[in-house]
Amino acid sequence: MYTNERFPSIKHQSYQAMIRRLPKSHPSYQRLLNKKSIEDSGLHGEMYFDQVASKLLSPTCLHLKNSLLTLFKETFQVDSIIITPYFILISEIKNMVGNLIFDKKGGSLTRMLNGQKEYFTCPLFQVSRHTECVEYLLNQLNISVPVIDQVIYTNQYVEFTVKDSEIDIYEKILRIEQFTYHYRKIIKNYPHKHLTETQIKFIYQTLLQRNVLPFWNNHLTLLGISRDEIIKGFICLECNNIAETAYGGWRCHTCRKRVDHMFYQNMIDYFLLSGYTAKSSDLKDFLAMSSNRQVLTYINKIDIQSEMVGRQRIFFSPIHAKSTFE
Repeated sequence: MYTNERFPSIKHQSYQAMIRRLPKSHPSYQRLLNKKSIEDSGLHGEMYFDQVASKLLSPTCLHLKNSLLTLFKETFQVDSIIITPYFILISEIKNMVGNLIFDKKGGSLTRMLNGQKEYFTCPLFQVSRHTECVEYLLNQLNISVPVIDQVIYTNQYVEFTVKDSEIDIYEKILRIEQFTYHYRKIIKNYPHKHLTETQIKFIYQTLLQRNVLPFWNNHLTLLGISRDEIIKGFICLECNNIAETAYGGWRCHTCRKRVDHMFYQNMIDYFLLSGYTAKSSDLKDFLAMSSNRQVLTYINKIDIQSEMVGRQRIFFSPIHAKSTFE
C-alpha cells in the first residue's frame, strides 16, 4: 500500500504559530489553546484511523489523505480516499464525544454534552458532497468504479441517536472499532475487480495533481488578536523561546542549541499570520534579522516562488494558494 503523509491543517498550523508568538498573559491565549486542542484531537483521530486502516489494506491499495479538491466553485477537504481494485472508499473522520443526534433530511447534527446542546453540519451531507466530487472527476477520466462513503468516529465516548425513519444511517456512521468488520463486509459486497494497478496509480496521481493549496485566512483577526501583539524574532521550535544571534546565525538562549535550520518554519510563521506574500523587509522585521541581505542569504536556500513587482521582489507562501497580487 502506498500513501502520502498526513500533516496538520493550515488552521492547525496557524494556531501553533500563534501559541509560539502570543504572550501567555494575552486575554485570547486560553481560547487559542482550546481551539488548538480541538485541532489536536481531530488530527489524533485521523492518525488513529490511518493506523487501523494500514493493517487492512493490501499492497495494491493506495491511500490518499487530506485532499483539498475544488469543484463547482467549492473546495472540499477530504480526510481519506482509499483506492482499491474493487471500489473507492471515502471517509470523513471525526473525533467527537457526547450524544450525537442525526437529522439526515435536515442536514444537521446536534450534540448533547454535559447538558449543553451544540449544532453542526451533518457529516453525512459533507461526505456525500465529497463522493459527488470524486465521482465527477472519475467521470472526466472515463473510469467506472463503485464509490462508497462513510463517517468514522474515533472516540470511544460517543453515542448515536437516529430517527426511526432514518435507520439506514447506521450503515454510514461507524465507530473506529467497527471499521475492520465493515471494511471486510464491503470487500464481500464488491467482489468484482474494476481497476487495474495502472488505473489505481493513475487515479491517485490525478487526485494528487488536483490537490490545491488553501487560501490564506486571517486567524488573528478571527480571534481578536492584533498583529502588533505578536512576538517578533527568531524562535527556537523546541522550547518556544527567542533565539539570539550567534556567528552569523542563531542560538537558543534557553536550550543553547544552534537553530539556524529552523529558518523555514520561522518564515512560515510569517505567512501563516500575516498573509500569502512577503517582501524581504517584512521577514527582516518579523524575524528581527539584521538586514535584508541576511534574509536573502537564507531564503535563497529555499525553493520558494517569487516575482518582481516594480523594483521590489515579492515572495509567495509555499503553503497557501497564490492569489492575484496588486
